[in-house]
Amino acid sequence: MRNELHASYSAFSRWVHWLTLALFVALFAIAWSIDDLPQAMRGSALQLHKSFGITVLALTILRLIWRFAAGVPAMPADLPAWQKLGARASHVALYVLLLAQPLVGWLWSSAGTKPIDFFFLVRLPWLIGPDKSLSRTLGNLHGLIAYALLVIGLHAAAALYHHFVRKDRVLVGMLRG
Repeated sequence: MRNELHASYSAFSRWVHWLTLALFVALFAIAWSIDDLPQAMRGSALQLHKSFGITVLALTILRLIWRFAAGVPAMPADLPAWQKLGARASHVALYVLLLAQPLVGWLWSSAGTKPIDFFFLVRLPWLIGPDKSLSRTLGNLHGLIAYALLVIGLHAAAALYHHFVRKDRVLVGMLRG
């Protein structure tokens, strides 16, 4: 694995990063507003939510493959060891959550026998059989992971800290090459 080799992230990494963020915001917006939608729109909104979630899963897998193959920018040399450890731990946590959340959602849909019609074009297969009790548990887990994903706010705060306090190129590396 090539790691920490470049001055900034590749165009592909930047594109996937910002697309994932946009999808993440859309996923939360749909989830938080679905009960306020007219009944006739809820099914379509839910399918859109599921489609965005599966897209995040695919993008996260691609991102991880790319990250291991192409490497990432080096952290600032003068960064304290605890901040380097925190950065690595937060990235690992984000990747785990970005993989777990859509997988748990897919399992929840499968256990609840609610299909996922990916962008209204392709019905995804069930991952497990029907199980009402498991469906409730997975639904609760999906909600808990959603709140855990708000750690993205810490990720953003750290990027702003680098830009405005440390005045290094960490944020710039994700904004442009």
